[in-house]
Amino acid sequence: MASGSNSISSETLGKESEIFDRLFELDREDVGWIKRHIGDHIAACKAYLSERPPRWREALREAEEASIIAFAEGMGNIESKINFYIAHCYRGMGMWQQAHKFYMASTVDSQDIYWLQGLQAFSRQKLEGQRNPELRRKMSPDFTTRTTSQATYFEYKGRFSSMQLYKSGCSKKIPTWLGRVVSPMRV
Repeated sequence: MASGSNSISSETLGKESEIFDRLFELDREDVGWIKRHIGDHIAACKAYLSERPPRWREALREAEEASIIAFAEGMGNIESKINFYIAHCYRGMGMWQQAHKFYMASTVDSQDIYWLQGLQAFSRQKLEGQRNPELRRKMSPDFTTRTTSQATYFEYKGRFSSMQLYKSGCSKKIPTWLGRVVSPMRV
């Protein structure tokens, strides 16, 4: 008798399962709220990165919070884009192993793919340089620089980036890697 009162029919289990599925189904409003919340964290991350000097740890905390939300909600396509911000923060802190890991897990728009590949190669070079001091003096075979009388170009697998560090004769500051600014190089 006790077993009969505690047993749950398959019909009841099926109905409960259906209710649970409906309760946790995200509608357009839920997805919009989640994306806004992620956007708020990314905006805070960008604000910390734009300060001079950048506040790397705070920016990293905000990017990781956005990543956690994206992961929890199953938004892998957004999470892989957030990885780029996380990698940038680790790079700024000189933590090349983590930077390389997150650059490799990043996705960007098609127009920025060569830039990402250059950053992946650069972080790999820095990581290898930390592991082997002799490699610090060598440049990765895929990632090289070429210097002309006008500028230094960064090249990745035969493709020049649009970034140039101008030599003498340029008085303004030139933006470079992800918003960092450098003064013109002296010859």
